[in-house]
Amino acid sequence: MDEHKIQSRDFNQLELKLDPTPKMLKPLRDDWAPSCFLITFKLETDEKILKKKIDKAIESYKMNLVVGNILATRFVILYICDGKEMKKIEKLTNERIENFLIKELVMEHELFLKEKK
Repeated sequence: MDEHKIQSRDFNQLELKLDPTPKMLKPLRDDWAPSCFLITFKLETDEKILKKKIDKAIESYKMNLVVGNILATRFVILYICDGKEMKKIEKLTNERIENFLIKELVMEHELFLKEKK
C-alpha cells in the first residue's frame, strides 16, 4: 500500500480493480448461527431481479426474512419476504420508512421467539 495519496497530476488515467467480497450468508446460517433469526437486505434497480434475489436468499441461505427494495423508490416502498408471503410496505406519512421497517422486524422476531418455545 502506498504511504501517501495518489497525485492526480502524475497520471493521465487511473484504473481501479475490485475483488468481490466472499459470500457469508451460508456459513453464517450453517456454521455460526444455525438457530438464530437472520435477515438479509437486497437493493436492486429492477423489480424482476429483486424478486429472484429474494427467493434465492430464502432458498439458498435459509434466511428468516429478506428485506428488499428498488433503488428509485427505496425511501417510500420496501418488501419483506419470509418465503411464504411478500409484504409490501409503503410510506404514506412523513415518517421515515425505516420506522415502519423496525416495527415489522420486531413483530416478526417476536413471532419467531414464540415459535421457538
